[in-house]
Order: sequence, then structure tokens, then C-alpha cells
Amino acid sequence: MTQPANNDGNSAVQLTHVTRTYKRDEFEVRALDDVTLDIPRKSFVAINGAILVPARRHLAEIWSPD
Repeated sequence: MTQPANNDGNSAVQLTHVTRTYKRDEFEVRALDDVTLDIPRKSFVAINGAILVPARRHLAEIWSPD
């Protein structure tokens, strides 16, 4: 596995151009869109995001686990 050209070896975590899409039937949700992240070693990072209650309610209407 090769490292990206901009990696100087001091990264604990490195993401480059990451996209994540969730699909269910005809619905598609892009959770990440071309995300690049570099977390140096010995760093503390907290990632926080909004809870999308209307979206969660909509998903509950179209999908229920059996």
C-alpha cells in the first residue's frame, strides 16, 4: 500500500477524497462528499455532527427492520 504524496509520516489518521453514500431502495444519502482529513500524531480530535431528526423520522417511515 502506498501513502499519499502529501503524507510526511506524522499522520495518525489521513483520509484523502473520501466519499460515503448510503443507499436503500430508490433513496440515496451522501454522508461524506470528497472529505480530506489529516490528524497529526499525538493530537486530540473530536468530530461532532447534527442529529437530523426530520431525516431520521423520514427514514423510519420508509424503512423498518423486520
